[in-house]
Amino acid sequence: MKVTVLMMSWDEAPLLRHSLPRAAGQGADVVVIDNACSDDTAAVIAEHGGRRLHLPERLSYAAAINRALTEIEGDAVLLLNADCFLEPGFLAAAVAQLDDGAVGSVAPRLLRTHGPATEQRLDAIDAAGMVVDRRRKNGLVGHGRPALAYDRPAEAFGADGAAALYRRRTLQDCALDGEVLDEDIERWASDVDLAWRARTLG
Repeated sequence: MKVTVLMMSWDEAPLLRHSLPRAAGQGADVVVIDNACSDDTAAVIAEHGGRRLHLPERLSYAAAINRALTEIEGDAVLLLNADCFLEPGFLAAAVAQLDDGAVGSVAPRLLRTHGPATEQRLDAIDAAGMVVDRRRKNGLVGHGRPALAYDRPAEAFGADGAAALYRRRTLQDCALDGEVLDEDIERWASDVDLAWRARTLG
């Protein structure tokens, strides 16, 4: 299965210096969206071997991701924030979950950290997927729980947008009027909306 890792930079070169090499080491094509950056984002991309998609004018998160999705290939796409530092073997383990044809997305366990170094990692989960309660309010599974919790695969409502692996066909099926992410929604809600559409479609 061909996978593309899609990262975003909003003048986040200092973070990319650590997260981009880790993403590039996963054996997938890595594309960094240079969202009209004024810092060293372009130089960091050139140094670490990622492909650069330059946007001359800054777009919203949803609009930038939608634009990038039209420019890349692959059977699966990992949306990855610049402040997420992948462990070796992460992508292979995540992609293996897509062997089940009923799975359209994978929500990894995200651990909290003070920085990119292993010794800066905290004994706390940031998210192990997304949940929605009876009020239709979304929350993060396992937030604040010990890092070793949620160590077995299980169903989640959806994936937190910081690091989310999607089958490409799932994104295509979920698109409305050509938009995978709804560009009318604020930055931190687009992942919830996408998860809701994916669940509705089964």
